[in-house]
Amino acid sequence: MKYIWFVPSLIILLLIVYGYFRIRKFSREIFGVVNLVEGLKNQRLENSLRPKSLNSMEPVLLPRIRSDFPGLNVEELKARAERILLSSFRALASKDIGLLSEDSDKEIHGKILTQIQELRDNKTDMVFKDIRIHKTVVSDYKKDKGQVWITLQSALEGIIYTSRDGLVVEGDKDYLTQAVYRLYYLYVQDPNLVKDRDAIGLNCPNCGAPVKNLGDKYCLYCGSGISEVNLRVWRMLDFKRE
Repeated sequence: MKYIWFVPSLIILLLIVYGYFRIRKFSREIFGVVNLVEGLKNQRLENSLRPKSLNSMEPVLLPRIRSDFPGLNVEELKARAERILLSSFRALASKDIGLLSEDSDKEIHGKILTQIQELRDNKTDMVFKDIRIHKTVVSDYKKDKGQVWITLQSALEGIIYTSRDGLVVEGDKDYLTQAVYRLYYLYVQDPNLVKDRDAIGLNCPNCGAPVKNLGDKYCLYCGSGISEVNLRVWRMLDFKRE
């Protein structure tokens, strides 16, 4: 009985040893290595190198688009969208709207201008390094009440993160980020059929506020002048990371 105090300690030791070997077995089965930390690290590296998959609907949608718009070059739309997206990253990273692609539509200009101001107000920085676009595809095509929408998806990789006071608050500066962005094009076939003016996506190029009426010459929020927009062209209104 004098050694009974030793029993709890022995049980704890046996549980630790059992747990240790269980972890090694789990790590070997899942990651192929006995060290769990090393396995997680390898998995993280592998994920950082694997491009995201895209939801391409081109076999179905491209014939419809070509039928509705025989003169439209979808590949040019893709190239322009990629150019605007990459220039948006440069503008955000440098907080310089002048780096935005010259053929960016006013809606994108207003969006990036607003985001740059938010970065300054919050004293944060966005980093986009070594960005490479893997592929861009058509993922959706819709016609509704005088509007025609083409949605693209772009898979890309790069060092992408947000920092404040030198500390990373979002993303990862040590590993590549694999991401998918949705990019939205709009063509207005008949402005008279568009009942929801907000759905057209017009924004003030100065403050980014929505333009409520197609005939407005001045922004109702900041008073800036608004030049007339040709609705019967394909305009890239927005992009979002999935």
